[in-house]
Amino acid sequence: MEIERGCNSSSFGNDFSLEIVKADSLHKALANFTAAEQLDGGERQYQYQQCKQKVRALKQLTVHKAPYVLTIHLKRFCSHDPGQKIKKKVDFGSTFDLKPFVSGSIEGDQKYSLYGVLVHNGWNTHYCHYSCFVRTSNGFWYYLNDNQVSSASEKRVLEQQAYMLFYVRDRRNLVPRKTPTDLSQKENLTANANGNRTSSAFNQGLKETVKNGPVENQLSGATTATAVTQKDASNVGPSMAPLMKEASV
Repeated sequence: MEIERGCNSSSFGNDFSLEIVKADSLHKALANFTAAEQLDGGERQYQYQQCKQKVRALKQLTVHKAPYVLTIHLKRFCSHDPGQKIKKKVDFGSTFDLKPFVSGSIEGDQKYSLYGVLVHNGWNTHYCHYSCFVRTSNGFWYYLNDNQVSSASEKRVLEQQAYMLFYVRDRRNLVPRKTPTDLSQKENLTANANGNRTSSAFNQGLKETVKNGPVENQLSGATTATAVTQKDASNVGPSMAPLMKEASV
């Protein structure tokens, strides 16, 4: 008998550490990172926690929610041999679309703009030097090397053997967060609209009473309608209150 089990786990963070041995671009590295992996033999099998047995499983990592700042680490060193650096060029662009790798609900575009590149200079992790390229808010790139700062072209930035990449999500693509104030204003507009409709019905009934009945009936009808209107208006607030909660983004 074969039993199929499912398990989901979540981890929170804005960093990706990507293997680049089998990738020549950032897109390919992230595609490899999120590809489904079959755990079906020997030590590669998944150990189910409840029964402590190893079972076949399908493992896949995806992005559930796109972060505002995206930090990407390109693995240029092996854990078993930190002295051997992978010096290959990994292509990356000034923009990046995370949408193909997001599994959760998508709110707005998932497009990012490059604003920082960290470069590792040296042969290993023991003897090395770091420098970086930074894009300012006005769109100009600068090269920072210790206490020396100089301007740089975007072409030069994209030619680097990057060690870390920093992307920021475009603000114009973010979905505005709905605050409790916004929801309260919306409810007030709804309540006012309901009140106006009740007043219109009352005025129409008043006109018909004046036309068809005596003044005593008119005043009696006005009092009754006013009481009903006030009662309905008092019920609008409490009945809508449970709907007032902050929407998460």
